[in-house]
Amino acid sequence: MDVPQREVERIVAFGPVGISGGLRQWALNSGTELVFLSLRGKLLGVTQSGHSRQVMRRVAQYDLLREREFAESLGRAFIAGKIANSRALLRRRAHQSPGGAVSQAITSLGESRPNAGHIADSLMGVEGAAAHTYWSAFRALLPEQLGFEGSKYRPAPDVVNAALSMLCTLLTGEAVGALAAAGLDPAFGALHRPQDSRPSLALDLIEEFRPLIVDSTVLEMAGRGMLKAAPATADPQAGVRLQTKSLRQLFQRYEARMTTVVHHVPSGMKCSYRRALHLQAESVARCIKRHAVTSQATGRRV
Repeated sequence: MDVPQREVERIVAFGPVGISGGLRQWALNSGTELVFLSLRGKLLGVTQSGHSRQVMRRVAQYDLLREREFAESLGRAFIAGKIANSRALLRRRAHQSPGGAVSQAITSLGESRPNAGHIADSLMGVEGAAAHTYWSAFRALLPEQLGFEGSKYRPAPDVVNAALSMLCTLLTGEAVGALAAAGLDPAFGALHRPQDSRPSLALDLIEEFRPLIVDSTVLEMAGRGMLKAAPATADPQAGVRLQTKSLRQLFQRYEARMTTVVHHVPSGMKCSYRRALHLQAESVARCIKRHAVTSQATGRRV
């Protein structure tokens, strides 16, 4: 197709896409970003022009996320999505553990979701209480012999935590790519405050996806007896690791989950979870742009 050059903000290339010298030169001269992702969405790199048109979007991101009111508003949306999807996962799995912790958690999470979405409570307090309820129910859905006592990643004390940690790492990598493709800085977030070497906004973005992708995949594999621990090492800080076969199956199940087609409620589209991750990143970028424009129009300091 033909697209007017002035309409192009960035070009996102998935996989081994060739870029001609002429296109590279035009992109650098015009300030158009070239974003390179792997086929699975992992960020490989971004061209940096001396006069990139994305600078102002990132400046707006930094300014808005420093503002407590906006950061909490965005954080509430992430937490509300996480709680809703955590509850949805438990409802789908409730038949595996009728009564008890699972049914109580479904009720409790249903009551806590409005607090995260509409009331200016302590966000991390709401999230922490919901997480405690959720992981108690999650444990009830797992075989007892796996020894899962709760979410503890570093070091992983059991095969369930080892699998959860590995999948979160994979999903975070894809979220970094999705945010870069949307023109945002993955390191500057709302819930997770900026730290060196931490993709804070990517960690924010995956919150609502974790129950549907990471936790769901681990429950499926645990139920089928596919999570096996590798032999222990002499290093007490190494934690539990997965067998090579279990690790390979974990990657396969993760990829199958990411390519599963679902109904993306905000857009009304049917798409894969991988595409939904990019749609959510684009939604965050639009939210930041909209608030930045509103602030400028009203003369309010951002």
